[in-house]
Amino acid sequence: MLFAAGVPNTTQSTQETDINYGPIKSSFRINLEVITQARINDEKPVSFAPYMVALFVFGGTDHVTKAVAPRNAFQDGFSREWCLKAWAKVGAAPITRACLSDPKVRRELGDSEDDLDQKMRLIQDLNDRAVAGLNARGWNGSAFAGKIKERRAFLTQPISQPNTRTRQEDIAAAAATSTGARYHATGGGHLTSDDMFKSIEVGKRNAEAAQLEKEKKSRLEKMELEEECHGILYQLAEDDKDPNGKQLKRLLKWQEKKSTRVAKDLLVWNAICAEHEAYGTIDEIISALPSVKRWTQADEERLIWLRTAEVDMADTALGRKQAHEKRNLLMAARNMTADEQAEVLAAFSEANASQVIAEENA
Repeated sequence: MLFAAGVPNTTQSTQETDINYGPIKSSFRINLEVITQARINDEKPVSFAPYMVALFVFGGTDHVTKAVAPRNAFQDGFSREWCLKAWAKVGAAPITRACLSDPKVRRELGDSEDDLDQKMRLIQDLNDRAVAGLNARGWNGSAFAGKIKERRAFLTQPISQPNTRTRQEDIAAAAATSTGARYHATGGGHLTSDDMFKSIEVGKRNAEAAQLEKEKKSRLEKMELEEECHGILYQLAEDDKDPNGKQLKRLLKWQEKKSTRVAKDLLVWNAICAEHEAYGTIDEIISALPSVKRWTQADEERLIWLRTAEVDMADTALGRKQAHEKRNLLMAARNMTADEQAEVLAAFSEANASQVIAEENA
């Protein structure tokens, strides 16, 4: 068995069966046109039931008009000849990886804001310096010059700046609509960019914030009702009267009880007071009765944080997974041999050196 490396940003150019769909669609349309025209000529309905799809795909006779769909679209598209053509065009058989020469597959400078884009810029910069150095010494350095294609900025101008809460809000909103909207929000950024992972977390925070805002509205309304009912109780005590029908409705709503008739409402109110032993002065009655859940400063701060706080990579699913892997590495280090520890340290040194070079050329 042979394995050939693929590319991460897969398009139809790298998928063999996508190429087979060309002849399939052509034959399918021929069958559809023949049967539709026959039904129109015979004044028959042209609304096809789902089972009729098989007729257009494999060909055959229409049971209504007896017209014949002449093509076998499936055979046309997946014949031995077309499969070999598709595999060869992609470079799967023989293994030439021909698809990598397709402009739809190749990365370009500026087509995303990720680590690979920075690495390509670093490669381009190092090549430019090497060529300039050779030319300065009288060599034909231009023979070694390479140029990575750079995407024209105006074609993919994003609507917000990368690595900001605004960008992540745009991506989170676009994810619920279409791929085109996401492309517009990111300027064509790849799904593996930091902003993509952060936008998922932003979406979760926005959902929690929306729920919290509903809770805030409900609590504030209940707090206002409670203040109103306290005023009713003080007024009743001052007037030395039983509550009237309108007052009873408000009092029962405060205690989350259903109001019906005045006489029954009064009995329900008295039962509530008896259940909670709400007797004595008005302050004692109010203290004894259940109070509503209040909207606190801590709740408001939580809501503001959900709506405005910047998202760190450590807050994302990827960040949490990386943190978990780091903890696993620390645990594994305790059982490593000296050679294994040296290998890990060498990997750290190499990573640090690459980071320094990238920062110097940023």
